[in-house]
Amino acid sequence: MNKATYQYCCVSPRDLEELQYIVDNNQNITYPTFRKHVNTESFNEIKEDLGYTSQLKKDCNIALSNDWSVSFHKSKTPDGKSVYYICHSAIEYIFY
Repeated sequence: MNKATYQYCCVSPRDLEELQYIVDNNQNITYPTFRKHVNTESFNEIKEDLGYTSQLKKDCNIALSNDWSVSFHKSKTPDGKSVYYICHSAIEYIFY
């Protein structure tokens, strides 16, 4: 099974109707469930881009997995493809 890779964020969606469908049909999931379905390399790139470094965890005990402003979701595209996304400060980061 291929794991989901990062596709786009809501600031610059490929297809606004697809994004709206994904958001409208989501369900909350846990961080471990999200990680199980998402490609590690792709996930690590987003994590780094969002500033979640080992230094931040060491200094402030803040990680993507425990940040109050982050939630994890599962959804689908209009054609039924499984989608996973991170919502970080009201910005969705879409993986499929």
